[in-house]
Amino acid sequence: MAVGPATFTRVDSCAQRVFRTPSRIARASEDFVLVALGNSGVNGVYQDGREAVVSAGQFTIYDTTRPYELRFDNSFSQTILQMPRKLLQQRIGAFDMLTATTFSSDRPLESLVYEFLVGMSKTIDHVDPITATRLLDQALDLVAMAFADRMHQRSPDQSSTDPRCFIVSRTTS
Repeated sequence: MAVGPATFTRVDSCAQRVFRTPSRIARASEDFVLVALGNSGVNGVYQDGREAVVSAGQFTIYDTTRPYELRFDNSFSQTILQMPRKLLQQRIGAFDMLTATTFSSDRPLESLVYEFLVGMSKTIDHVDPITATRLLDQALDLVAMAFADRMHQRSPDQSSTDPRCFIVSRTTS
């Protein structure tokens, strides 16, 4: 489902691992960020020396211009919002410190962002293009607010891994 330069995609699949390697990045010209909204199952996102564990009702963000790994140990469902980085940067500036961070339903603003994005992904095909564009603007403003809040109040419970231990290996797509 496309909304201007952004897209929503629902992914339902079985266990798998996905690697975004430096060689794949070098062959791509895209500059996107992805917001992964957990619908069911659990997944791990590893990027920039951090690990986010995301289950239903939670979300995380990762960057297509830097290596990452996605781990799904069992069947899962998630909704992905893909957008050009500039759409968020013009609202909040740099947000690299938030890649592979779990945004939780325990935090009211983050819960609102999750519910709004999931609801939007289900209704976007049923509204006119002008309304869809307005909804995307609202969604991006909400995401930017949640990011700004998290950047100002980094919680001590964030998981992290030693960046020297981050191993990227190649798999087929």
